[in-house]
Order: sequence, then structure tokens, then C-alpha cells
Amino acid sequence: MSQAPPPRSPDGKWWWDGRQWVPVQQQPPLSGPPTGPVRPRRSAAPLIVVVAVVAALVIIGLIAGGTLWIRSLQAATETSAPPSTASADRPPPSPSPTPAGPGPVRCQPRTTEGCFPKVRVSKLVAALRSKGFQCEKSGSYGTRCTKQIATRDQHTYALNHSLRDADQLTSLMALGTSSAVGADPPDRTGQANRRTVEALQLELDQVLPAADSTRRKIADWVRDHQGRCSDVFDVHEVIDGYELRCSNPEPIAVSGKQVVTTWSGSVTIGAGRLR
Repeated sequence: MSQAPPPRSPDGKWWWDGRQWVPVQQQPPLSGPPTGPVRPRRSAAPLIVVVAVVAALVIIGLIAGGTLWIRSLQAATETSAPPSTASADRPPPSPSPTPAGPGPVRCQPRTTEGCFPKVRVSKLVAALRSKGFQCEKSGSYGTRCTKQIATRDQHTYALNHSLRDADQLTSLMALGTSSAVGADPPDRTGQANRRTVEALQLELDQVLPAADSTRRKIADWVRDHQGRCSDVFDVHEVIDGYELRCSNPEPIAVSGKQVVTTWSGSVTIGAGRLR
């Protein structure tokens, strides 16, 4: 008859030798005939779930930072707009101007808040859902859409809309995420940068449908700068009126049953403020 195992602590890391708690690594072997049970093969499903959860947490943090930056610009826009002086003998305001070039237009008359011309948030969300993205509201002025494109990689888009019209787009943030498992994982910075550039390029024709030249210039800038972004939390470049900023991937490790490290980069295109 084999000897009963000594009592262990609730976390399983200590055992009681009759006088004191001792680390499990120092536990003496139990008497009795040797046994060799075959360990069942673990399913990969829990690992995929852990990776997805960690990636989601990192993405939410990046989106929250970008949204705060965009909201601050929009708040300044609202405070700088002149008060309405409409009266009975004053003609109604003219509609939003048609852009003379490829740049942003005013979201509403008499405001400086800029929007993407001829782009509707509802149509962008519908198009992303048709491609397999999961979309949900993110804060008061945004929608977040995410899709797992590989076992450990994701594309995410954060769409922010006007303060006054939820269907007018004011900015698009494209994020590329890559994860690795283990205490000493391989560096996935390069993969995260590639995923970020890829995510932006896939949606440029949707947010800038009538601006071929602007799309090319933005795509070229992102390819040249992603991974070498400035650390300042400000506009990094302005192309045809659109404000660009990017962030370099930084590893974020979360410990559970396994250590999962996630790298996420981002590029934001904003319509900014119009004078």
C-alpha cells in the first residue's frame, strides 16, 4: 500500500513535513511502486483564448489613448466654434462645402471639426463585418472592430465619429497585434509592425475613396515610419490636410497558466480641425 501524499498549501507550491512548510521542489519521493501515467495531450484552445484576451487588453489601452487625444481636439473644436446667431431674417446655413481638393471637409457649417468627405461610419462598419470583423461600441464617440487573422495575430480598427453626427468619420486608427507564449518569447516587434502597415493599407481605399494621390502618400509615409515613430504624443505628419501619428510596438506580458507577451503598433489618420 503506497504512502499518502503530504498535505499541500492551497496554491500547490508548499508541503507540510510535520514541522514546517517546505517548497514543493524539496518534497521527498513517495514510497510505493513507480507509476508512469501517460499525460493527456493539452488542447490548444485555452492557449488561443489566453492570447486573444491579452491582445484585446493591449488594443483597448491603445485605443483609449488615441481616443483621448482625438476627443481633446474635438472639444477644442467645439469651444472655438462661434455661437449661433440665426434669426428670422437670416438665410439658413449653407450645407457642408464640397472639398476643392483631397483633404478633409467641415463636419458641420460654422465649426472647425474636420471629417472625411463622402465616408459614412455605418457603411465602414457594415463592410468590416462582412469581412469577418467583430464590431462593438467603444466609448461615446467610437466603434471598435477586431478580427483574428492568424493564431497569434490580429487586425483592429477604431472608428471615431463627429460630436454632432455619429455617421461622419473624424478619424481612423489601424492596429496590428502579434503575440508569443513563454517566459522568454521571441521578439514579435517586426511582425506587429507588418500587421499594422497591412491593416492600414487594407482600409485606405474605404476612408479615402476619391483621393488616389493622398492614399499613396499616406501609405508610403506609414511604410517608412512605422517602427520608427516619434515618442511625442502629437501629430507626426500632415498629408493633404490629414493628421498622421503612429506608435511603436512595445511588449506587454501577462502571466497566468502561461506567460503571454503581446506587441501592438498603431497608425491614426485624423481629419483634424479646419480654419
